Amino acid sequence: MRRGVEVIAVDESERMLDELRRRIPVSVVDCRVGRAERIPIDDGAVDYVFANMLLHHVGEPSRAVREMARVLRPGGVVVITDLDRHEFEFLRTEQQDRWKGFERESLSGWLLGAGLTSVVVESLGEDCCSKSSKGDAEATVSIFIASGRKPDRFTK
Repeated sequence: MRRGVEVIAVDESERMLDELRRRIPVSVVDCRVGRAERIPIDDGAVDYVFANMLLHHVGEPSRAVREMARVLRPGGVVVITDLDRHEFEFLRTEQQDRWKGFERESLSGWLLGAGLTSVVVESLGEDCCSKSSKGDAEATVSIFIASGRKPDRFTK
């Protein structure tokens, strides 16, 4: 029997999930409405969690990281990409960012605090660029990639 890949997409917005369904066949992706701080997935149910440019929109990023670890199976991996710390206020006011990026040490601490091992947080080597809708500011912010592994049941 051939083993397939199952994908679960979680978003707070049903509208965003509808857009995903429009672009990708429904049978391939299980779409669920939920919050990063309370992921609608059972404990230890998935092998990988990928969060792309999510945390700066989340009310409690450290709690979201703990939730990502909770849903991982032993040996599973979480990968997070997001913005490094910056001072561009217009990203908060115009793009509804809750956080002006993060210190990499904070991400490392959150991953370790969630019980993950083999934690790495480093530059992705890419920048996120955005212009203010008012035309008076432009942001270029470096992006980090963070990862950690949930310990195997047999790891001491």
